[in-house]
Amino acid sequence: MTQHAARRRKVLAALACLAAPWGRAAPQPSAIAPDTSVFPQLDAKMRAGNRLLLEKKFLAGHTLLAEALAIVEADPARRWPFRAMVLPHLGFAELALGNTRQAVELLFQAIHTQDRITAEQLQPFARLPAAMETAMGKQLLKIEYGRQLLSAIGAPQAVRTVGEIPFDTTHATAEVWFTTARALHADGDFARLARFYRERIATLQAAADDLPAMLAQEYRHFKVGLLLWQAGQEAAAGEAYAAALRTNGQRFSCLERTGVTMEGLWSGVAMRRTIVSAQLEQARRAGNLQRHAGALLQSVLAAKGGGARYQEALMHKLNASLDARLIACRQQLRQLEDQIAALPQTLTDVTVFMQLSAMHGMLVSQASAALRIAGLDSIDLALLQDSLGKHALIGFFVYAPPSATALVQAPPRYLRYCVHATGIALHDLGPQAALEQAVHRYRAALTRKTDAAGAATLAQLLLRDLPTAVLAAPEWIIDADAALHLLPFDALPDAGGQPLALTRNCRHVSSPVQLLPRQDQAANARPGQGQGPGPAAIFADPAYGAGLAQPASATMRFAMPGHASAGERQRLVAVAPLPDTAGEAQAVLASLRQLGIASVLHQGIYASIGAMQASEAPIVLHVAAHAILGQDIDAATAPTPRQEQEWMDMLLPGRRAGLLLSRGGQADLMLAKDIARLRLHGTQLVVLSACNTGNGTVLPGEGLASLRRAVEMAGARSSITSLWSVPSEASAELMRHLYGHIGAGMAPGAALHRAKQALIRQGRPPLDWAGFVFAGTDAALVAPQRAA
Repeated sequence: MTQHAARRRKVLAALACLAAPWGRAAPQPSAIAPDTSVFPQLDAKMRAGNRLLLEKKFLAGHTLLAEALAIVEADPARRWPFRAMVLPHLGFAELALGNTRQAVELLFQAIHTQDRITAEQLQPFARLPAAMETAMGKQLLKIEYGRQLLSAIGAPQAVRTVGEIPFDTTHATAEVWFTTARALHADGDFARLARFYRERIATLQAAADDLPAMLAQEYRHFKVGLLLWQAGQEAAAGEAYAAALRTNGQRFSCLERTGVTMEGLWSGVAMRRTIVSAQLEQARRAGNLQRHAGALLQSVLAAKGGGARYQEALMHKLNASLDARLIACRQQLRQLEDQIAALPQTLTDVTVFMQLSAMHGMLVSQASAALRIAGLDSIDLALLQDSLGKHALIGFFVYAPPSATALVQAPPRYLRYCVHATGIALHDLGPQAALEQAVHRYRAALTRKTDAAGAATLAQLLLRDLPTAVLAAPEWIIDADAALHLLPFDALPDAGGQPLALTRNCRHVSSPVQLLPRQDQAANARPGQGQGPGPAAIFADPAYGAGLAQPASATMRFAMPGHASAGERQRLVAVAPLPDTAGEAQAVLASLRQLGIASVLHQGIYASIGAMQASEAPIVLHVAAHAILGQDIDAATAPTPRQEQEWMDMLLPGRRAGLLLSRGGQADLMLAKDIARLRLHGTQLVVLSACNTGNGTVLPGEGLASLRRAVEMAGARSSITSLWSVPSEASAELMRHLYGHIGAGMAPGAALHRAKQALIRQGRPPLDWAGFVFAGTDAALVAPQRAA
């Protein structure tokens, strides 16, 4: 009711001038003076009637609105313009009562009344449609932005997701165009519905700088597109979805000029994924996924990870800027991020979080307006195919299709897309829930060394009906989504029951953009910070002393051995030493020496956060230490379709994850937000040889908030991280094999593949080798002097 009341106030403000003399652009001598005296009486009845409609008391509301219309029709010659106020709401009431034919008639009368008002330029009614459009758009923005803030603090399940807002048919979101389309759909007049969309709705245009009106039109195109699709008007539905996507793009163009907030960014890309999901479902049900594969994949890649890509591009530019105002903005943002990260996971006082978020959004908006990031463009598929060479990209996308019978979402599904040099293929894999249950069962079996029952079934679910060219590719590049980020693909069995790692390399990317030629090759170093990458930085065997001090209320789960002794104000968590990592560090040093790469070893008390922050774009960053993770990934079950997501984890990737280093001989925690601030542009490889460094909060469509994403945000070209708690001995052996191959000149991704094969041939279980994942661009390490 509050939402509708806000919009009603906007509209009533536009009508406030009714008490003043009416005017026309060119008054006619024979014009009949309107009767303005009835406005208070009409307004009272409409307020009361609309309140009843919001409460779903449709019959009572209809009675009051019919009385309001009777007042108008008592003197139609002098009161006819008031039909534009009354009829849309009365038509909604008729539709809610099932009187579809009467609803259609009343709604078209409202539209014809507005046409006449426009033709005669009758004020103030001629301004009414624009006022209503702006009011509706502002309310949609408020709902979108408010949804992001509420979800970030773990709001109740009752809070609606952005993906559900476009399906709302309550009176709070009603307007004459969509209500008329609903009435035509309910009346079964499908051909007229298609004409109505093309002749009336599709021709509406919002000004390029009117973001609220743009948003209202974006939602309208999408909602009417759903009705057209359900009515079997597929061509018109396709036009409506395309118009919704174009308007979504215009929304971002407008935001880029005025400044993008994180809330606006996440909500905009969420709406984009909702539109693309409807396109995919229409194509799937019509059997046209492959027929329209190229166009559909363009839309998917523009929607998938759009928020993360934009944020990463913005942070890269902001961190490299030498502008004094942007440097000050960067410092303020970091202070706010520190305060947000320090907040407890569940807040009793929401005000603190809202204040910090609002301040953060304002600063991000200022930075984006100054830097003008265009991070949501679609990917050039032809260039992507050329970049793949003989390899193949296998990607996945979770989409929430609309129902074919009602304006609601159906259970989410998985789409698989394959891209190779000569073609593109799309394939629907079925419901998300069933597939992800299989993923979690398989992970649990691997990590507990039990028989991986269901492995063949999972491989069949994910990899069935692959194109011949993909099956022949020596390397698969995995672009995962949702729970598939947690899956070691190369451990899946092939047709002969052997791990895929024996026959092909599997590496990962956070986005296919990583496969395209990099635009920052000439900017390996931050401006003013020297030329080219610095020496490799190796951190091993940190001095943990008595352990890590934590607040007594902390709820961290440590991915390592240890115990906690609670005190009144803090607890001391014992941290097991890692003496074996000293040998691992020596193997890394020897390998890099073979390539002519100078290295600096930070060990014991020197393996500190300060030393890591002081490392200037090391050509390689290797960390052999403990890691922590703030939630238990392996205990997860398949996510429910309406599960609340931690959007703030996308703002601060892995805010509950970090590395344990040393400070003054004691354990110290370096959170992912601090890792994301490292200067890693020019860093060719980051290896986080610790447990769970590739895990974190999964946000379907946007990726994984983890330490891996943190190093990517910091600018690293590639990374090796872990999906679970890898046994220490096996981890050290894998690293020795890995760096032995790197020292021989092999690219890191290929070297990791060869190291895994060595352990497989020794009969080692997947627990020992499958957890490490290579992500990013795979190219042999080049010593700085040769790179220069």
